[in-house]
Amino acid sequence: MPADPIPIRALVVDYGEVLCHPADPTGLAEMATYAGMTAEPFLHAYWELREPYDRGVVPAAEYWNGVVGTTGIGLAHDRVQGLVERDIALWTRLDPEMISWVEGLAARGVRVGLLSNIVREIGTYMREEMSFLRPFVDITFSFEVGSVKPEPEIYRRALAGVGTAPHETLFVDDRLVNVEAAREAGMHAHHFRGHGALLAEVDARYAFVA
Repeated sequence: MPADPIPIRALVVDYGEVLCHPADPTGLAEMATYAGMTAEPFLHAYWELREPYDRGVVPAAEYWNGVVGTTGIGLAHDRVQGLVERDIALWTRLDPEMISWVEGLAARGVRVGLLSNIVREIGTYMREEMSFLRPFVDITFSFEVGSVKPEPEIYRRALAGVGTAPHETLFVDDRLVNVEAAREAGMHAHHFRGHGALLAEVDARYAFVA
């Protein structure tokens, strides 16, 4: 006989590449050109230097000057702003299937939380301009709490925000290292590889309860 489904009172979900589409390669290439770089070194620096920016300890100007390798005065303010605006555009293309699924759970009384490694400019834009955040009972952004996944502290913060015990909470993320850290924190966790695979595992293993 199949095992009884595991009762889940809260969903904590990642943002990047889960609730939004991956960054468009064409947009990344255009950003590299705007920065005066070829794609490969730009992308390497973009990701290599990202963690302190996600953590909120490095401001945008310092991050983007690091990416393009400038020294001294570096990039003009309008050039930094242009890179910030392009970065926001890359990471705000929502996945309507995933947004609808989360909204449906919230409408049923399931507690939903957002846990994301995200930079200040994108997170602020989301809070001010994107209505999809309304159903979330908690939003844990790395730049606001000074911690990033997969550090244990940020999972404890997200759990406190949704107000459920780890064993009552399902975490969804596209990065396996973050999923494994959630499991170490006592949460159930799903390695996201698409909407269909997520729903199949949820249907097979879990039962959301209000």
